[in-house]
Amino acid sequence: MKDLACIAVGEATAAAAAKRFALVTARDLGFADASAGGVGIVAMELATNLYRHGGGGELLVRSVSCGDVPGVELIALDQGPGMHDPATALRDGFSTAGGLGTGLGAVQRLSSRFDLYAPPGRGTAVFSRIWARPLAAGLPRRRFTVGAVSVALRGESVCGDDWAVHQAGDRALFMVVDGLGHGVGAAEAAKLAVGTFRTDLDEGPSSIVSRLDTALVHTRGAAVAIGEALPEQGLMNYSGLGNVCARIITAEGSTQLVSDDGIAGAATKRVHLRSSPFAAEALFVQHSDGVSARWKPDDYVGLWGHHPVLIAAILYRDDRRSRDDATVMVVAQHEPRP
Repeated sequence: MKDLACIAVGEATAAAAAKRFALVTARDLGFADASAGGVGIVAMELATNLYRHGGGGELLVRSVSCGDVPGVELIALDQGPGMHDPATALRDGFSTAGGLGTGLGAVQRLSSRFDLYAPPGRGTAVFSRIWARPLAAGLPRRRFTVGAVSVALRGESVCGDDWAVHQAGDRALFMVVDGLGHGVGAAEAAKLAVGTFRTDLDEGPSSIVSRLDTALVHTRGAAVAIGEALPEQGLMNYSGLGNVCARIITAEGSTQLVSDDGIAGAATKRVHLRSSPFAAEALFVQHSDGVSARWKPDDYVGLWGHHPVLIAAILYRDDRRSRDDATVMVVAQHEPRP
């Protein structure tokens, strides 16, 4: 699931509101009362830390699923002082604000999946995923781990961006779509693009983009880009129309992937397919133009080994533009525990 709520945390009362929202989300997903209570505690602790230590920030809340098990993801983002010693901050009993000091320790303990990135002077980002019940043993393995955030322009009720993933064996497709403008019209174009993408997943990126170009002709149109990962061949095939940005990031640097000029829905005459090396340790990053393309991988020392959803959230936090929807997708070729 991709529905994401963005809760602004600028004052102390926001912590209680975040807790209530998270509790309702968990209960609506079928969490038992005790498990839902854990989600509420995590939301309150993260929001409290945003206010006390980060100077305010955002709490992103999203429902997810693994098989038939629902879950809740929470991501806290601030641009405060960061941490000089994250390991100490995770110990129960540690506090820098005169409280009980159980905040991040409790969050980590209650989370099924937890990640933290907080370099000194660069803000703090905390990721927590909580499942409603234990996951079954023997879940099918996936070659790629995908993390994404997609946030509507402030004041809009819907997001005009969207994203989609298809994994089948050792081949995967990743799409980001940005409906022109924002609001309902943009969201309709993006939703149609996702639905059309899913109708024939055996095609390559250029064929799918051409099909989207035809399907969106009666909408306001969209920028769209699709990557096809073929890890056994060490390749990323890529096609796009418009200004969705994509990069492959390795330890040696980053490679920007090129889309064709145009807009899906404008009857483009030809869509090109381009291929780039995609090594096992590489990351694939796509984002809409609601996020500036000026970010530099070297500015994020130590980030690229973290969970893809945390990476996506940090790029959103630091590089989003204030006048558009913003979507970031990050893909890694490994299988962390869910």
